[in-house]
Order: sequence, then C-alpha cells, then structure tokens
Amino acid sequence: MGIHLECPCGRWDRRTRPGRRSLSCLSSRPPPSNRFSLIIKAALVATVTSVALLGFTPVAAADSPASGPPGQKPPPSYAEAAASADWVPTPPGLAYKSCVHEVPDGAFVSADGVVSVGGVVIETLPMCPYSGVVPVPRSPQAEAALAQAAANGQKNHGTSAGKDDAVPRSEQAGQALADALANGAKDHGASSTADDQVPEPYSTGWWLASWSNQTSEIMSLSANWAVPPGPSLITGQTIVLFPSVQLSSAGNSIVQPVLQFGPSRAGGGNYWALANWFVTVGRSIFTTPVSTAAGHLITGSMSRATAGNRNWSITIKDVTTGAGSTLTVDTGLTSWRSAQGGVLEVYGIMSCARLPGGGSATFVTFSGISLKTAAGTVSSPSWTKGPATSACFGSLTTTNASTTLKWNAP
Repeated sequence: MGIHLECPCGRWDRRTRPGRRSLSCLSSRPPPSNRFSLIIKAALVATVTSVALLGFTPVAAADSPASGPPGQKPPPSYAEAAASADWVPTPPGLAYKSCVHEVPDGAFVSADGVVSVGGVVIETLPMCPYSGVVPVPRSPQAEAALAQAAANGQKNHGTSAGKDDAVPRSEQAGQALADALANGAKDHGASSTADDQVPEPYSTGWWLASWSNQTSEIMSLSANWAVPPGPSLITGQTIVLFPSVQLSSAGNSIVQPVLQFGPSRAGGGNYWALANWFVTVGRSIFTTPVSTAAGHLITGSMSRATAGNRNWSITIKDVTTGAGSTLTVDTGLTSWRSAQGGVLEVYGIMSCARLPGGGSATFVTFSGISLKTAAGTVSSPSWTKGPATSACFGSLTTTNASTTLKWNAP
C-alpha cells in the first residue's frame, strides 16, 4: 500500500503522545528500530495489567463488509483536503493524519485498537473521525489522452506481438501519452495552489494483480519473491509489491506483507523496505519498516487458526539477512475469501523509467504460492488476471503456484 510526494519537512509528526506516530508528512529516513523499547520497559516496571492476549477469538456468525462506526464524518472533497495540513498523502489518496498508525514488531492490535506486546499494553489507537480517504482524481483531458494512447498502441501493450519487450509503441501512442502528461499533475496535491492540484495522467493504484476468490474462507496465503533493482529515475514515486488477502473482491479490508520503494504513510525513501499492513474502514496499521536491498529473497505470509476466526498473523522476512517483522490483528471480521497471489501497486509513475528495473525489462515472480481454505489446501487455484496489462508494456502470467509481473523500465 505509497505516494509520490516529497516530504517537505523530512520528519515524523511527534505531537501525539509517545508510543504512537501519526503522520503529518512523509519521512525521508529509515525509522529507527528501537523507538518502542522504552515504552514497553516502562509498562513492565509499572506492572500494567495485561488486557490483550495473543490468542484467537472465534466468531460464529459471518460478517458483512466493513462500514464506518457511527459518528464518523464523510471525507471532504479533494480540493479541500489538498488545501489542509491535516490531510496527508497515502497510497489510496489523502488520509486524515490521525488515522494512520505504526506499531512495533510482534504487536497484537485488538478490534478496539488496544496495542500490546507480549501481553503488555503500550497504547490505544483512536478511531478515525472520517469514514475514508480522499482519492486523487485524474483530469478528463488525461483520461481522454490515455484512452487515445491505448487505442493507438500495440495490441496488449506490445506483449502479444511476437517480440514481447522489443515492440515499440506507435508514434501516435507516444504523442497521446505526451498529451496525457501535458494534461496531468505537477505534484499531485502537494501544494494548495490550483496549478499543482491537476491530477496525474498515468493510472495509479494496482497496475498488475492476480486474484483467486474462494467459496470457503481463506485460512492462509504465503509467497516468496526477490527484491528487484530500484528505478533508474527517482522523483518521489512509490512502488509496492505484495501478496494479500481481502475480505472480498470489493476491497473493504486487507491484510498484506509489503515490499515498498519510496515514501508512504509508513515512511520510507529511496530504498526498499518491508512492513506488515492491516487496513480497514477507520484505521490503517503498519509495523516499523525494515530496510532491505535489491536481490534479497523475501517471504511473506498471512494466516489464522480456524474458519470464522477474526485474528490474522501477518509476517514478512528478508531471508537473505533474517530481518523481518510480525503483526497480529483482531480484524473484527471473519469472511475472508479473496486472495491476491502478486500485486504491483504504483503511485507517481509519470514515465516508465520510474518503475523498478534500473533501465531494462524487469519481472518479479511470486513463487511457491500456498493457498489454504477451510476446505483444505487449494492445489490448483484459479487465478484471475486483473489488471493483467498496463502501461510500460506491463503483463502478467500465472501458474498454480506462481504469479509473474513483467514491465519495461527503459
């Protein structure tokens, strides 16, 4: 889950009480790994009563898609949010800064936001006063230019023309994309001036993804993948790669181990980093990011004990170094039935050189994918490709146990 804007202050908002960070801008430095140790030690000395155990809470009844609690306000318009310092850039759009929370490795977060480590409570997260984020729109001119570019380009962005990575766009497609750039954003809402609020032309969000929707509740999903080279052109963009499990294909709530390049609501910068995420209506939670590097092998997993169980354990690990983190959350939800074998999510991609790859055709394969449901291991999951192609000659292929995402970063 990133945004392409540069952080003007390069630091975290520390005005909230110690032990929790709510973002007022995006950090350009890797966050320190021991910021929570003093809080945990102080809690132990004070012999705080343990109120949250790292157990699982079975729930008999199925749940409906998540909705905001009573009293939450609808988010403002994009123009209003972009002009306010209280709304900060996030992957899906602008989010109210008090709604994004970091927790330490090994944390358990209850459904009502109580955070504990080893049974010791360290903080309680507030519920977001708003019911969602404000998405970054695109201008009608950019939408029209992109449609024209697609119409003038090679079939399937050149990937099915016999020479997968060598087929260029037509001259007309190149001109249409140039027109899209001309009608797109400068800095996607970083400034409150009208000129800087023109939306971006390249499609943002999930560029490439494989899906498998199950009739039985999903119990676990795991995958392995390698960290690709970084982009050859770095301009504050964010690139995110991950497998994930969602409540439904509508995407109301999601658990995911994430590999990220660039700044996001979790911090980050011009380097690769790992974190676990749980995002639902009214709250976004992530673990302290851990730095990694190109070529390292990553493994990510999401699991719960039984069908109807609300608790997910999310783990990401750099196999090369042994570094990683785990997050356990009581989601308050039970009917998780939508799996994603591999996803490329991007923000602030204004040219193909801003994608990972260091100036060449690049692919990332999520391999050894293991999907289990309440009915048992899914030996031959049916992976739906969507999106299956993108700009920059993006394409996607799947087998029963793998998803390969491919693009060209000249």
